[in-house]
Amino acid sequence: MNFSHKIFYGLAEGAGTTVADSLGNGPAGTVAGTTTGIWANADCLTINNAAGASGDNHIKLQNAHIDAMCDLSTLDGNSLVMMVWFNQPQAVTGAPFLMSYGQLLKTANPYGAWGIAADNAFTPYFEKIGASGYISRAVGMIEPLAAGSNTETNGTWHAYTVQIDKFDGKMMASGCMDGRPQRGARLFTLEDNGFPTVDGQASGIRLLAACISGSSVGGQMWGQTKVKGFFLGRTNGEQRNNIPKWATRFYNGDTDWMAE
Repeated sequence: MNFSHKIFYGLAEGAGTTVADSLGNGPAGTVAGTTTGIWANADCLTINNAAGASGDNHIKLQNAHIDAMCDLSTLDGNSLVMMVWFNQPQAVTGAPFLMSYGQLLKTANPYGAWGIAADNAFTPYFEKIGASGYISRAVGMIEPLAAGSNTETNGTWHAYTVQIDKFDGKMMASGCMDGRPQRGARLFTLEDNGFPTVDGQASGIRLLAACISGSSVGGQMWGQTKVKGFFLGRTNGEQRNNIPKWATRFYNGDTDWMAE
């Protein structure tokens, strides 16, 4: 599949508070927060706290491989793909994050963070501009379970895929749910100083939460949500036509290509 960088966390350890990248590129991650009951369901991690309440679990992942993969300022000519299996048992509001990179509320250069949130419209990109907060881009890609939307599918597993490309100074986000394209692609531009860059003091990736500052987190996933099979990869060359193929194989349980 021509990935220059890739990680895959199955989140199915079943015991303890450490999760591993089965591809051997990412660091060991430690589950933070209240960890009682996080392995109560087989083959997945269950977010702590009761259904309908905000969970407090998150996992920090940081090393040089992740920094090289997540720096969007150098994305020209490449693609970035995220895939995750996600089971949300209740309708929620707000913007819980499946993952994020950088620091959303950093007030000194280099600015920048991006993330993929499971809010009402499954926002696949955020950027930090100065000290004024963050601005969302490419809203409306995928509709997960949210108040008044898709409630008949509460408590079932869904495979989400988001791909981000940068070309000719513009970003493009496209998404699939359960192997099918959702809402097509969204083309958008960034502010002149808006590309998040690698920061030696950044907080790396946060799974299941937003990177707010160097040590604190926010936007955690909701209680009793189940997560498994988190993949993030950076291609060695633009792969905009391949997202349906990747999404379909991931949804069908085929993960052999991750080792290719």
